[in-house]
Amino acid sequence: MLVWKCLLVSVGLGLMSAAAEMRIWTSVKGDTVEAEFKGITSGRVILKKSDGKQLKVPMKGLCSADLKYLETKIPPDIDIDVKVDKDKNKLSEESFYSYSYEKNEYAITCEVTVAKKGRDKNSMPLKAGVLVFSEGTKNKELKVIAKNDKEFDFKYSDSVTFNSDLVKIQEYEYSGYYSGGEGGEEYAGYVVYVENKDGEMLEVRGSSGKFEKNIARIKDFNKGTRFNDNFVVIK
Repeated sequence: MLVWKCLLVSVGLGLMSAAAEMRIWTSVKGDTVEAEFKGITSGRVILKKSDGKQLKVPMKGLCSADLKYLETKIPPDIDIDVKVDKDKNKLSEESFYSYSYEKNEYAITCEVTVAKKGRDKNSMPLKAGVLVFSEGTKNKELKVIAKNDKEFDFKYSDSVTFNSDLVKIQEYEYSGYYSGGEGGEEYAGYVVYVENKDGEMLEVRGSSGKFEKNIARIKDFNKGTRFNDNFVVIK
């Protein structure tokens, strides 16, 4: 599994970056300061004032409104679970001496569950996407056969589940002295990703490491896009 965090982690500290945004921060005692959120380290919120001075404020010392604001700025730790349902339906078959032929149809769908790890509250807007692939049994071209995405957050629930579209592909199997005829397609795998509203990857899970490593290209492919093993689109 490959993981891209929009967190910028400093060695030993876990310092998290955030987009520049000056706002008024209020402590539980009513003290205020105008500053930009820079990250969190060791349970302290790093704030940067307009004069460049940085403050380290304990999270428990901030008011509830500030804590809710932080819920939208700190990416959650995420776990992705994928269940592939692949039903086979034999359409036809033929056998003659040393030659046999079989035509099968597969109905494929992926059920994706994205869950938040830990108990920390989080309401950051997120988007999950799933792409399902087939491969030509003769030309070995890869193709996007299903694509779906879902926008969500963990404000009210610690997990979200959605499905890829149900798709059908046909596969032709030959054995014996004859290997010509149609080649059809076969299921080639899937990739699922979760990103924030700025398009930064938080988590990726694929049936193959090659899909995970090339997610930056794959996620922009449309349904029906054909590409080779180097992830170059075939016109």
